[in-house]
Amino acid sequence: MKLLKREVWSESHPRLRAFLHRFRDSNFTEQETGLIESTRPLVHCEPVGALVRHQRDLEARPWIVASGWACYARTLGTRGRQIFRFILPGDTIGLAAGPFAHGDVEVVALTELALIDASRVKEAAWNRSDEHPNIRNVCKFEQERHEQSLLASVVRLGRLTSLQRTADLLLELHHRSAQAGLIVDGSFQIPITQFQLGEALGLSLVHLNRTLQTLRHQGLLTLAAGVAVIDPGGLEQLLQTLDADP
Repeated sequence: MKLLKREVWSESHPRLRAFLHRFRDSNFTEQETGLIESTRPLVHCEPVGALVRHQRDLEARPWIVASGWACYARTLGTRGRQIFRFILPGDTIGLAAGPFAHGDVEVVALTELALIDASRVKEAAWNRSDEHPNIRNVCKFEQERHEQSLLASVVRLGRLTSLQRTADLLLELHHRSAQAGLIVDGSFQIPITQFQLGEALGLSLVHLNRTLQTLRHQGLLTLAAGVAVIDPGGLEQLLQTLDADP
């Protein structure tokens, strides 16, 4: 299937647009295209704060995120919550194996979510036949991204200063938004609270607010009403410094 046809297909299926943009080079066969297209009506909505998957769920329904943000996290009782990875439109949930597939990791809706049931896609991917090789590659890619994300989170929390942690996460979210075709006039959505950002960065609300203000004053970040514009080159340069945490 040519790229032009893929773009037309994406525009005619807005609920799958971000997912199709992420995997626009996957060269799905007509059979695979039909399988993905068949998921369009299978939409499920979740409100803010809903648990899409509970901790210790051994098996959960797989989803394609049509719209909204969620996260992989672990609740630590009275000590709060650690967010491991944000889930953006176009991402999949429960479609791949890996560190976020099961056990001690919950999936929480951070905004209103529209989810597409991907059970048929998962069944095709895990089928041992060679009928859907590109869909199987999508699952492999998702597993690799999750593993890379977890390693990045360990480095971010263990070795980076507060400014570097925030810069690193902003660059990740910008890159992933671009992959899903979600950059508009250089801006992208971060429709979550500073408290939730702090849960991902291991920073208190006060510390994170001060860090964001520093990035604003340095001209590296504009963030208002959940819409962000960043200076990627400036943030990359910040990550190269090894100064002590201010």
